[in-house]
Amino acid sequence: MLARTTSKDLPLPVAVATLGGAAIIVALRMRWSPGDLSPGIEGAVTTTVVGFLMLLLHGVDYPRSVIINLPMLVMLYLACALTTTPTIGVGMVGAQLVIMGITGLACAVRVVRPAHHAHSQA
Repeated sequence: MLARTTSKDLPLPVAVATLGGAAIIVALRMRWSPGDLSPGIEGAVTTTVVGFLMLLLHGVDYPRSVIINLPMLVMLYLACALTTTPTIGVGMVGAQLVIMGITGLACAVRVVRPAHHAHSQA
């Protein structure tokens, strides 16, 4: 069962992706190198991505999935900041937000397209 996402949810994924992109830019200006990741941090990133996708695949709507994922983002940041540097934390949270935003855009577009296609044939 896929999450029910409507076109009215579109501003949220745009905002999430934009915030993530801004965080990545800030991290890069702070001299973040994605190659500095340790296996533990890569596992934390994988967990946040998979957790978010599993919420959507199990029917949780996009806005609620974002809210549920916020504590995981905090834990991801803390894991990065405490084991490496806060710069890596900012970059990894930014990357996660971009993934969440793009996924939300795909969900909203998936819902909007069939309605538009059906309308154009009528």
